[in-house]
Amino acid sequence: MRRFSISVESEDAGKRLDKWLSEQEELELTRSSAVRLIEESAVKLNGITAAKNKILSQGDVVSGDIPEPVELDVQPEDIPIEVVYEDDDLAVVNKPQGMVVHPAAGNPSGTL
Repeated sequence: MRRFSISVESEDAGKRLDKWLSEQEELELTRSSAVRLIEESAVKLNGITAAKNKILSQGDVVSGDIPEPVELDVQPEDIPIEVVYEDDDLAVVNKPQGMVVHPAAGNPSGTL
């Protein structure tokens, strides 16, 4: 887990917490991951939980914990897929509605 504590500078006053957090290069967060951390109460503004749309003021202190990335153990699965066309360079498949294209944190299996 990586801990951080950053003071808001005058040029950042007036920005939303989630946008500002994602702009902090040393944290390497996307806007969606910043929102997720805020919603999970892993980010504090001046020591208290704040909403993602909280407007920052100069001198505010934003602190929190960034969890280590979870490594996925992705294994191939034998899922029947209708192949519409295939050659040496291209494959066209009829992906069922609702099937996720690639594994991710919320969908580790059953993906295309």
